[in-house]
Amino acid sequence: MNTLFFRLSQASLLAMLVSQAAVGHHNPPPLDDPIPGGIPMGPYTLVLEEVVADLAFPIDVVAPPDGSGRLFVTERAGRIRIIEDGVLLPEPFLDITDSIPTIGSAALSAIEFHPNFATSGHLGQGRLYTVSQEAPGSGIADFGDTTDVFHQSVVYEWRADFLNPNVVLPSSQREIIRINENSSVHNVNDLAFGSGGLYIAKGDDDMNADGVLDGTTIHGSILRLDVNLGGDGYLVPPGNPFVSDGSGRLPEIYAYGFRNPWRIVFDTINGVILAADIGEDDIEEVNRVEAGGYYGWIDLEGSFAFLDFNGVTDDLSDLPPGLEHVLPIAQYDHTEGDRSITGGVVYRGSLVPSLQGQYVFGDWISGRLFHMSPGGGQIAQVDVDFDGASLLPGIITVTEDQDGELLLVVTDASAGTGRVLRLAAGLGVGIDTDGDGVDDDIDNCTLDPNPQQIDSNGDLIGNVCDADIAGPAGAGLDDCVVAFFDLGQLKNVFFTNDPDADLVGPNGSEPDGVVNFFDLGRMKERYFLPPGPSAAGCN
Repeated sequence: MNTLFFRLSQASLLAMLVSQAAVGHHNPPPLDDPIPGGIPMGPYTLVLEEVVADLAFPIDVVAPPDGSGRLFVTERAGRIRIIEDGVLLPEPFLDITDSIPTIGSAALSAIEFHPNFATSGHLGQGRLYTVSQEAPGSGIADFGDTTDVFHQSVVYEWRADFLNPNVVLPSSQREIIRINENSSVHNVNDLAFGSGGLYIAKGDDDMNADGVLDGTTIHGSILRLDVNLGGDGYLVPPGNPFVSDGSGRLPEIYAYGFRNPWRIVFDTINGVILAADIGEDDIEEVNRVEAGGYYGWIDLEGSFAFLDFNGVTDDLSDLPPGLEHVLPIAQYDHTEGDRSITGGVVYRGSLVPSLQGQYVFGDWISGRLFHMSPGGGQIAQVDVDFDGASLLPGIITVTEDQDGELLLVVTDASAGTGRVLRLAAGLGVGIDTDGDGVDDDIDNCTLDPNPQQIDSNGDLIGNVCDADIAGPAGAGLDDCVVAFFDLGQLKNVFFTNDPDADLVGPNGSEPDGVVNFFDLGRMKERYFLPPGPSAAGCN
């Protein structure tokens, strides 16, 4: 679902709330149950198994893109541990415990590998990136106030030893960016490589209602930097939204207006960037990150107006004019015991085929696991089978291994211990969305009933759902885009009964062996839709 449909502009607010605008500020009461109905239980039961336990406050786990099957786990105190063949190696890959303060939430909180980590001769070969905090004055900050500094958030680049890939070269440390933080919380949280550079999730520095998050400050934003340099620092990608636009917003910023984005993910298949933002009073949210987007904090918490730590309201008449808000694609409230969203990953594994393409994430406080479409819509709870145990005290990371299978980090903050879990199997996942008697796992068209599974062009999308029947200039049967080429193909075969253009029968019935106006109508319906989720090579 396009978030453009969820934007609130000054004009739309005036049209929608003209009576309230006429009377000025007022004090609407907070909502007791902002999102009634709760989160339903979905159809999935996921069987999890333990990879390793007894880690010292693990926070992140990442599989390097080198096919080795290794897992790299960050521990809060400043160590990166390696899990190889299911065994936790005794020697850390990296140890920077001497540089991380032991007060507040200072931590080695995230690790990200360069996408060309395993590409011989590339500048990114063997390189990885970390987020950690250091004592005030440890270095010269690029951003942030210079007074009352609590600690500094730093992103470093490192290089693995080519002779021993299980250790880092200490001399390879290169500073990318350093930010002064006035608070111990809501600092730099996560890293993710995506289109155009390295994305960095930066919390609001606990500015809350006392601060301004208008893009002129680094806080409460997602940055995009070009780190493919030979020396310290970074370049600003020329395609960043605020480069030389004269607005005063920082050119490093890709999007802003976040409170505490905990985990961002770039889905390389569909190009979507998703960010989970932890709420203050009532709302946890999932955002689809758009270039230049303003995501509402501190005016909004989710799609609701924030009442200065007194809850939220759906009365939006007091929102400040002039700024356009991008609302979340999904959100949930705290009435069921959830309190702190943990962002996740778009599932691309093979153990649960019908879960493919779903965004899987969790909640730190409740220990619940969820799934939803990355396009937005209904959140559903995932049932978890883990030796009868829950995922409490907290899911702190949801990510994937080199095969796209789910990995979770579950950490007990009070005990300072944690473990890494992985998906072992899926149970009870037979779903038949269109009721045609064919489970979605093997259905080539889940949008409409098609028990005969007719697929003329062999692209794994049944004809009933398929509108992508041609590529540019007839090159190939399809190109994963429904465009003018497909209309041209339909036109060319309209009177020749080509079975590839026989999309539907009368009144939406199965293909009837005739290419006619019913098929043209189906093409019209699906013209701006992407190909179906099972399209070969399309996701």
